[in-house]
Amino acid sequence: MSNKISRVINLSRFVKNASIPTCKNCYFFQHKKSSHVKVCTKFGEKNVVTGEVTYEHASVCRINENICGQKGVYYVDATRDTNDNTDNLPFSNNSSRVS
Repeated sequence: MSNKISRVINLSRFVKNASIPTCKNCYFFQHKKSSHVKVCTKFGEKNVVTGEVTYEHASVCRINENICGQKGVYYVDATRDTNDNTDNLPFSNNSSRVS
């Protein structure tokens, strides 16, 4: 009996960060297939001359603890109702959102 238990234990997986949300499932994630660039549309900067908005790379957002960080504090499930006001999320900073 103990041999069966040890086989079950040995087959168990331990995945680091398994419970942390993934950018690809986030409402703000955008994958530009033409250039293979993955950006977060929650964080961007507007060019005051052209009006063009440049968004931050998703990987940069997850590294920077001052924005989304490792835990994904601004994560919004992409399947969520898009009529919800995402600016009223916990940890949200309305001044960082680019329209």
